[in-house]
Amino acid sequence: MKGKITGIILALLVAISCTGRQDAEELVATGREQLSGKDYAQAMITLREAEKLVGNDTLLSAELHRLLGRCLEAVGNHPDAISCLIASTREYGSVGKEANARQSLYETGLAYSGIGDLVQAEQALKTVVHGARAAADTIMEAYALSAYANVCLEKDPQEPSRAVNMLIRVRDELRCPLSGSEKGLMAYAWSLLGDRQKARYWLDAAAADVSSPEELAVLRFREYQIAKREGDCGRALGALEEVVSGSEGGRDVRDSVMILQGEYISRQNDLAKARAQASGMRTLFLIAVLMAAAFAVSGYFRAQKIAAERELEKERQETERYMNLAEELKGRLKKSSRTDVLERLCENYYIYEGTDNLQPKVLSEVKSVISGLRENPKTLQELEDNLNLGHDGVVRKFREQVPRLKDEDVKLFVFAASGLSSTAMSTLLGMEKSVVYNRIYRLKGRIAKAGAPDGEIFLQLLNG
Repeated sequence: MKGKITGIILALLVAISCTGRQDAEELVATGREQLSGKDYAQAMITLREAEKLVGNDTLLSAELHRLLGRCLEAVGNHPDAISCLIASTREYGSVGKEANARQSLYETGLAYSGIGDLVQAEQALKTVVHGARAAADTIMEAYALSAYANVCLEKDPQEPSRAVNMLIRVRDELRCPLSGSEKGLMAYAWSLLGDRQKARYWLDAAAADVSSPEELAVLRFREYQIAKREGDCGRALGALEEVVSGSEGGRDVRDSVMILQGEYISRQNDLAKARAQASGMRTLFLIAVLMAAAFAVSGYFRAQKIAAERELEKERQETERYMNLAEELKGRLKKSSRTDVLERLCENYYIYEGTDNLQPKVLSEVKSVISGLRENPKTLQELEDNLNLGHDGVVRKFREQVPRLKDEDVKLFVFAASGLSSTAMSTLLGMEKSVVYNRIYRLKGRIAKAGAPDGEIFLQLLNG
């Protein structure tokens, strides 16, 4: 009798544990959706609740900490965000999920860079680059090299040659086209190397890729840095004005730049007055010569000229100081350099379709873009080619190793493995999010049942 009671208690404990894990998984999924929708406060509440239920599930805990780190980073709590991302990296590594661990470590490096800890940022990104190269993870290596190149230009002393070599490797060896922000990095690096022609070439190339106000602000800041190095203070301040006017919520930054500009103009006026005074002294000197007081007036003129030169030097130093103050504003304007246009379009389409909240003209444009992506077979083929290139023919292996696949199954796998959110997949496939979740769940079951040699890789890509 006593043995039966013990068995019943153990069964109840197991059932409670399974229920808790299921609840934790649901909360993590909900938190992921809230993060995708930029509802950071609610996402943190949801993920903290999930943290209480996750128990000993290391893999789920790793995903939870990565999502929580992203939330904390988004709201500006950088120290706690870094702690969560480090925990996620460690947990992914302990269960053999090296690709996921590299992703978390990459985000840790970005977070360190965001708070100016460039030593830790460089160490993290260097580890990611080496790990990605060893694993032939082309996409992650390209992202990490781009971030590493940015660190090379931010740290002291700067390493522009190294940054150029990294970006050339991304473009030529890894065959990943440079984004607008990466072209801006290349322009700044060549400016540091003293090659104005190449700096202008890459700045123009970056301008051709601008597609959003945020990207335009980043471009203008690069233009400001380059103009400042070339001594063109007027163009530098003009570019900086555009950075501030194009940034969101930057009122205090904008006020600072207005003050800076006022001081700059004031100094320019002082410089003009000093030059006028110097010119007046030269005229007095000529008159004094005619009055036969050449020696005395010459001494007086030399003294005034020295004073004017001192004033000019003082103005130059002050102008340099003001421009350096503007340089410090950069940290408050930084954002993530890569933005996915497809994700933004799908988010707008999913949220506003069927409502009056979006202007008809904008909604019509978004619908036309989404419809083109749904119906154009080249879209899926390009995503499939990228996955095959970055993951050793993974889509081809998926078709071969999992039997009785339909075209819709392959399309769902390609979208999920490419990192599209549930919102994007729901929009492109024309179905509700709940249906997308169910189909992914069933697809995972088919992969596991098929006993595919690369099944672990397929499941890892589906899990993001």
